[in-house]
Amino acid sequence: MLDMSLWRRLITRGTNRFNSAPQRKIQKTINQLLLICQIGNLWLALIELACFPFLLYIDAEKYFHYLIWYTLPAVAFALATGLVYFLQFKVKGGWIYLISSGVVSAYLFLLSIYLGPKVQIHLLFFAIMPISYLIYSPEKKSYIYSQISIFCLGILATFYWYAYHSPLFPLPPQVEPFVTLITILTVIAIMISYTYFQWKQNHETEALLVQERDSLHDLLENVIPRLEQAEKKYRHIVEDSDEMIFTLDKAGVFISMNGAVKNLMGFSPSEILGRHFSDFIFYSNDPAQGIDRQLALDRFRRLFEEEHKTSFRVAMRRKYNVEPVELQIHLSLSLSQDRAEIIGKASNIDEDILLTLLKRESGTYAIQNSVDQADILANRLTDILLKKINTVELKLIRGAIREILINAIEHGNLEISFEEKTNAQAKSDYLNFFKQRQQLPKYRNRRVRADFIFDGNRVLYRITDDGKGFDHEKALKDCLDNANENYLEHGRGLAMAVSVFDRVKFNETGNRITLIKNLNTD
Repeated sequence: MLDMSLWRRLITRGTNRFNSAPQRKIQKTINQLLLICQIGNLWLALIELACFPFLLYIDAEKYFHYLIWYTLPAVAFALATGLVYFLQFKVKGGWIYLISSGVVSAYLFLLSIYLGPKVQIHLLFFAIMPISYLIYSPEKKSYIYSQISIFCLGILATFYWYAYHSPLFPLPPQVEPFVTLITILTVIAIMISYTYFQWKQNHETEALLVQERDSLHDLLENVIPRLEQAEKKYRHIVEDSDEMIFTLDKAGVFISMNGAVKNLMGFSPSEILGRHFSDFIFYSNDPAQGIDRQLALDRFRRLFEEEHKTSFRVAMRRKYNVEPVELQIHLSLSLSQDRAEIIGKASNIDEDILLTLLKRESGTYAIQNSVDQADILANRLTDILLKKINTVELKLIRGAIREILINAIEHGNLEISFEEKTNAQAKSDYLNFFKQRQQLPKYRNRRVRADFIFDGNRVLYRITDDGKGFDHEKALKDCLDNANENYLEHGRGLAMAVSVFDRVKFNETGNRITLIKNLNTD
């Protein structure tokens, strides 16, 4: 009676609206109940048509005038039901369900008017249909209420007419037992049909599962060796790399490390694993080293707060050497459903990488109002001295220039006063205060420019900001007298510059500083 593809479409209709398997299973059950009702009425029509020739053979004159009123309504209902199904697949809209509900109610009412007892047969199947229709589209309450109204009106009218009015064409006593026989045959036919289609569906499902299992087995046989080969190739690349390649958990603890750490830092991977990355940042009483450490920790925190990638330059401890090794660190946050980890690599300083973060203008470096860029520029400006002075002196010069650049950004371009910085730091809110000031239209396009002259015996740095300047004479006097502790708290850049460089000079406005260092190359 029904093709298997049509049966499957009817059973699974509407299940794609749900995400969970239990909801889809409930929807399939509802569809099956509805389909049982339709199959029952189709079997009724067929059985009635098959049995009527036998009744006509017994007494044609007695039973012929019941033919139209007994069989044709069932046939008409079956055709109407088929039309509704066709429209449901071809036309979108809830009004199709309203038509279907109306067809059911009208058919019940017609049977009660014309035939009386015959309505009992169809009530056996229609009792399930209202439940199926009413919960078929649970998200469309307006359709539910409309269908409830149609069913209630149709069923109430049917029972009212059946209870209080005589049918227009009552069944003769000889036919009433035949009604019971038809009911029994219909139920048996429904059970056979339903069992057949369920068996057919399960059989096809098992065949599909076997086919998918075989396909998956063939796929795994081809994919697993490729994955193993790719893993070996990846492990070979990682282990043979000159760069340190590692992973950290979200707390910053090493969970993997390749062998390059032995060459760069002197530690074996086993000595690194399980320890926090900050344990290996070089630290001393040198202010510049303290800034390096703080910058690295701040970059790590920002991985989770802002960007998922970051890079910075930091001095790392060596196992067998008191001198640190400067590494360029790249970190990338990797998020998955069940965990977050940080993938990192570290390598010796590559000047080309640093230059990509800076804009060079006719021999002058220009940076935005970024502390990170100030750190990079300080490294770049002092790299020319690597072979001319010792490491300690280089660190002092680098730290002083870094602080001067930061002063040019904070107090020059962003016009942050000592009082504003002190108040923000007291509230532990200086980072947010700094970011807000960066975004203001008045300040965000300002730049800090730095250039240098190096002749082998002397180096000259000139750093200029776009700010209004300041009282540099008073600042230098306070710095030299060491009288103002609050000033020293914020003016350590100038204090470091005075102690490190042989000459410190400002222009008249105070937005340009010139630093001169005589080098001892003996």
